[in-house]
Amino acid sequence: MPLRYHLVYYAVFVLLLSVAYLVHPLFYIFLLAYLIYLVKRFGRKMLFLLFLLPIILRPATSTEVPSIVSGKVKDIRDNYVILNTDYGKIKAYTDHKFQYNDEVLVKLNFLEINHRKDPIGYDEYHSFKANNIVAKAKITHITSVSSHPSFYQLLEKQFSSSKSIKSYQKLFILGIKDEAIKEDYSLLTSLSLVHMFALSGMHIHLLYKCLSLIKSFIRDDIADIIIKVLIAFYVFSIPYNISLYRAFYMLVIYDLVKEKFNQLDVLSFLVLVNVIKNPYIIFSISFVFSYFIYFLVIMTKHFPYRSFLIYLGGIPIVLSLNFSINIFSYFLTVLLSPFISCFYVVTLLSLIFPIDLIMKMMIGYQQMILTFITSFNAEIIFQKPTLSFIILYYIILFNIFLFEYPQTTGQ
Repeated sequence: MPLRYHLVYYAVFVLLLSVAYLVHPLFYIFLLAYLIYLVKRFGRKMLFLLFLLPIILRPATSTEVPSIVSGKVKDIRDNYVILNTDYGKIKAYTDHKFQYNDEVLVKLNFLEINHRKDPIGYDEYHSFKANNIVAKAKITHITSVSSHPSFYQLLEKQFSSSKSIKSYQKLFILGIKDEAIKEDYSLLTSLSLVHMFALSGMHIHLLYKCLSLIKSFIRDDIADIIIKVLIAFYVFSIPYNISLYRAFYMLVIYDLVKEKFNQLDVLSFLVLVNVIKNPYIIFSISFVFSYFIYFLVIMTKHFPYRSFLIYLGGIPIVLSLNFSINIFSYFLTVLLSPFISCFYVVTLLSLIFPIDLIMKMMIGYQQMILTFITSFNAEIIFQKPTLSFIILYYIILFNIFLFEYPQTTGQ
């Protein structure tokens, strides 16, 4: 069997191995059963996967960070920034208003990283590991700040002076949620719609379609290269977004290898790279949601009721985050998808044209719909899903996929 058909099996193996090592030893049973299945199906050559054990099971390394560090500001939130330093990423709390890509020299007072889950199940230690953050600290003294003009600052200068419009521009274009949008964001979260507003593959696809207008003036192959370079420049000029990176790499890599590999192969390759590089990434909700939902998109390509099956696939993830499901969330997703696509395109145009009035109308319309739906109080409250429930749920779901899925993965 050609290597390309093995990639998805390799990806499943490293995921099972990581989950067994970092989540629960019970998964070693599933891992052993899976390895036996691979050997029976493909032969003893699949035992080479055992060489991945020391890579995934490598001991966690701790980095001693000095109290005075220099680094670059790589993400900005309401009360903290992410500093990229020679020792790794540092989550640093501060009231100072830094700019993205500032070079800083600061003194830190280190804070303890919580190794236990909070009441809603959030584990700070695992979250930090997933995001390659090595320390949490409070900035006690700023020795120097050096700002450098960047594409990020250029985008910010184009934002509206209106607070509400600027907040949505930041959310759609930079992937940053600020205090001004907190109430709207809470409503979106309760309705399980927040993924539609967060930067994702949908936005990359829409950006690609907008930029494709240049194909009317330039030869298609040259235009395609220019478009991908422009998207790359944008993706790597804003704060790191795992969903955005996944969408960009899928776009570029698949286009390069589509004669020999399919989308599932490319997605599996990206999973392998990410998990081998950092096994703790399985604790990143952004990683799990982005990659798993896109996996469902590929798997249901030829299914009727595709959008509903994708929605069903995301339910355990939504329950793990919200402990609730709104009965209108699926219908809202279907109804609002065209509106969100239009909203995003208008947001892009607002960087060039003075269309604040249209933006305000769209924001008002969206807020009206969300407020109207939430007034029905149609949430069904659940407990946090147990591991056994999640396993059983996906066994049933994937049995449906395996029974129905056409044999087109090699196309």
